[in-house]
Amino acid sequence: MLLGEFLFVVLIWVIPLLLLFRAWHRYSKLASAKSTGRSPARGALGLLTLSSGFWLVLYFLVLLGDHGKKVTAMVNHLPAISTLVLINFPVCLCSLLLSQGMSKTAQGAIPFRKAIAQASGYMMLVWLLTLTMQH
Repeated sequence: MLLGEFLFVVLIWVIPLLLLFRAWHRYSKLASAKSTGRSPARGALGLLTLSSGFWLVLYFLVLLGDHGKKVTAMVNHLPAISTLVLINFPVCLCSLLLSQGMSKTAQGAIPFRKAIAQASGYMMLVWLLTLTMQH
């Protein structure tokens, strides 16, 4: 059972963080390029960071909720999981669409767009799978 729990944590925490850090790294290369329209890139990265951060905090609270009464009370005050998915799924989708609106000619734009697409796609999948894991 220990291996299964480890794989679950990797899928739920480590992969989203790695994809988010990869997108930030690609953005830093894009930000150093001159004459690029970085507003869509900033928006896409901001939305993705917001959704990923909210996911990690929410899941951390749920994990801690099994061990403490105060955390359980906090988790009980959160909106329903379906509401959170309905909020965060479009956030990830907007992030994906914003990144695709960038110019392809800017240096570093293609790798950045791929990184955002992979991270947004994975987070959309995670949010949808959250609907099936309600307890």
